[in-house]
Amino acid sequence: MSCSEYDAARLSDALARDDRTGELGIEVTVAEGKVFLGGKVATPDRREAIAEVAGEVLPHCTVVNEVTITELADPDSEILP
Repeated sequence: MSCSEYDAARLSDALARDDRTGELGIEVTVAEGKVFLGGKVATPDRREAIAEVAGEVLPHCTVVNEVTITELADPDSEILP
């Protein structure tokens, strides 16, 4: 089923409010009737939680999760100026 900008706004709000995600930095866009998720998160679990929330909020939409995992620097590595 085709999704709308209204669906994207509902999902953005849900991602910000849900205890599993609390994500404000996830980009939610609609193209060709599909919802696309973009941005970066710290862990694979957070990425999966975002997909779960999207599926619950928009079960009638095709959701394409393009969220990536941020690679954190090794805490023992030296940072050069």
